[in-house]
Amino acid sequence: MEMDVNVKKALENINFIDRYKSVSEKYSAERTLSDNRLRYIDGGEVIKIINECGYDALFDKEEKFFKINDESINEYIFRVHIIIKDGMIDLVWVLKENDDLILGSPLSAYSRSLIDVSYRIKKPVISDYNDIEDILKLTFNMYEDFKKEYVKIRSY
Repeated sequence: MEMDVNVKKALENINFIDRYKSVSEKYSAERTLSDNRLRYIDGGEVIKIINECGYDALFDKEEKFFKINDESINEYIFRVHIIIKDGMIDLVWVLKENDDLILGSPLSAYSRSLIDVSYRIKKPVISDYNDIEDILKLTFNMYEDFKKEYVKIRSY
């Protein structure tokens, strides 16, 4: 699916590729080898970290991911899904406009839409809850910048 032109512009304006690549490189598989990855997580601890970052969240038991509550800005609904599996963390930014899904892919897929289909930024790898907290803080900052930029672009 082709990325929405306004989403693409907002991601470019917030320097998404460089910022997410920096997170990926800082929390790389080379830094945290397979044996040292945090594979079994305490969902309550993750919810606590998310709450401390300023978001309300719940765990979707059926789909097995954490979900940040919807935020409505004008006619747009923003949400974040956080998937922690096999010692890696992936986030999905969800954007809907009047019930139409505009964005809903993992962050690791955005580089393929922005640069080239073969370009990959790897998912951050976690070794402990401090890694989860740091990664969420960095990506939530990008998320806040994205929301502001998207709404600004759409209001022109």
